[in-house]
Parts: sequence; C-alpha cells; structure tokens
Amino acid sequence: RFRKLGHTAAVTLRLTKYFAEFDGINLAGFIHFRMRDILRLWERCVLSAADELMLKYEYMELMGVLAAFVQLQPARVQEVRVILNPDGSCTLTDGANSRIDYGACAGEGLVGALVNLAPARVTVYDLSGGRSAVLADILIRVFEDRIRVSR
Repeated sequence: RFRKLGHTAAVTLRLTKYFAEFDGINLAGFIHFRMRDILRLWERCVLSAADELMLKYEYMELMGVLAAFVQLQPARVQEVRVILNPDGSCTLTDGANSRIDYGACAGEGLVGALVNLAPARVTVYDLSGGRSAVLADILIRVFEDRIRVSR
C-alpha cells in the first residue's frame, strides 16, 4: 500500500541526502526526527489495513447471523434461480417464471431480495468468470444448505 502512494522515491531521496553528509545512521532517530511525515503515512497505512480487516470480519459475522435467520424462516417460494452475468448484472427467476433483472448486482440488494423471498432452494449459475466470486461466496454463507452453485 505504501508503494501505491508513491512515497518510496521520497524515502530514497532523504536517505541518499543523509548518507552524503554522514557515514552512519541511527535508524530510530532518523525515522522519528527527519522522516516524521513518512512515519505518519506508514501509521495511516497500517490503521487503514486494520480497519479494512475489521470491516471484513464484522461483515462476515453479520452474514453468519443472517444465515441463522434464514434457517429459521419457513420457505415462501420453492426455488429461485440466480444468474450472475459477466457484465456485473444478474437475473432472478422463480418457478412461476417471474423475473427480476439487476443492472448492477450488488450483494446487499440481491441478498436482501433472496432473504425476503425465503426460497426452499437457491440455484446460482455463476457465468461471471470469477468476477462475482465474492458474491457467490456470500450467498453460500447465507443460504448454506439451501444453495447449489454452478460455475
């Protein structure tokens, strides 16, 4: 992540200038006093990475609670088929040939619709070529024993 920000050149330049004047380095002092702004960037990168991990963990925990809720719900619809398309769209159909097309298949909207439909079975056809793998994994986590995924 630090390399993505493009600050490696600034660190290299500062170290080169320092070594031109001095033949040794106290690394802790150098970082603390001469590279305070770089140290702050490193801290922000670490905090951002920790926040991202915590958010993913909490989201997966929420999906576990939602899975427990889905298991307690009685089935309202026999079967729902979900087609995940390569362009990011998806289509939901049921046994009565009702159809819902989503232009942009966001996980929250699709999961919410499926939870409200409360299907006895969910069949997912993942035609996205791996682009919707995260969404498919979320559906598997939420609908556990009610789902079948074809890739």
